[in-house]
Amino acid sequence: MAVQNLTSLHYFLGVVLLLGVAFIVYGYLGSVQEKRKTILARLKRNKFSRKKEGKLDQLLNTIPSIVDTEKRLDTQLSILDVNYSARTFTKLKILAAICGVLLAIYLKNPLVVIPLAVIFVNIPTTFIEFKVNKKLKLFNDQVLEAFQLFISDYTTTKSVQKTIVAICPKLKYPLRKEFERLGRMLNSGATAEESFTEFARRTQNKWTMIFAQMMITYFRNGGDFTPHLMNITRSITSEKILDEQNTTELSSIRLVNICMNILVPIAYITNKFLNPEHARVFTDTPTGRVIIFGVVISSAVSLYLGKKITEA
Repeated sequence: MAVQNLTSLHYFLGVVLLLGVAFIVYGYLGSVQEKRKTILARLKRNKFSRKKEGKLDQLLNTIPSIVDTEKRLDTQLSILDVNYSARTFTKLKILAAICGVLLAIYLKNPLVVIPLAVIFVNIPTTFIEFKVNKKLKLFNDQVLEAFQLFISDYTTTKSVQKTIVAICPKLKYPLRKEFERLGRMLNSGATAEESFTEFARRTQNKWTMIFAQMMITYFRNGGDFTPHLMNITRSITSEKILDEQNTTELSSIRLVNICMNILVPIAYITNKFLNPEHARVFTDTPTGRVIIFGVVISSAVSLYLGKKITEA
């Protein structure tokens, strides 16, 4: 009987050991797969610029302002997880500027060449910024729930790594994806500073940056960070109430501003088709060209101010 119990115990310990090894291997393979995906994404973003490096690329590389802009754009593209390089969007902006020049030629108005080129060259950047801001807003909306879940689970596990892994299934996308990435980095052997710095860089949110710095300090010095994190959740709640009111008002202002500017070309095209003789006044007379110039400048200033107001 004792021998049979001992054999059963051996079987049980063997099963536990196999399960433990399986979990370790699974975690390791997951981290390797994540690193592989990251490397492949970076290679895809840089593939075009490396493979098709020509005279235009060499010229663009000599312009410091473009290089600095592409560095910021690369950060934005990494947030969006798109497989395009910043250089691709730089070339797209050049193409957009050419379209603006062609439109000025079509309008027979040399006064609007530069204003239209400036407006068109900013269209790709504005689109990227809109997508990034939309994703960052989702991060901002979800961070409060994430911190509350973190505090709740941490009081039980007393382990940052285990808590991050445990709360991931309860989070919403896209913040869930960033916490999953953070958990894999921590469990794959990356340092706490490297992992949380990358987490803060990708989320681009002041609260996640504070959280990342708090975790880095905790891993360096130890201590109890939960009271500080609870204070942060209270601050987020207070700020969120004010932000919801301001965001609604500013979004309405920007929407009205964009709609009014969209109506300008629509009105011109409609007038050109319904009354072509009258529309020629804007392209064939000095007064008409000045009017078009004034409209283009007004639209450019309006769009710029609308963007700055909503960013404030």
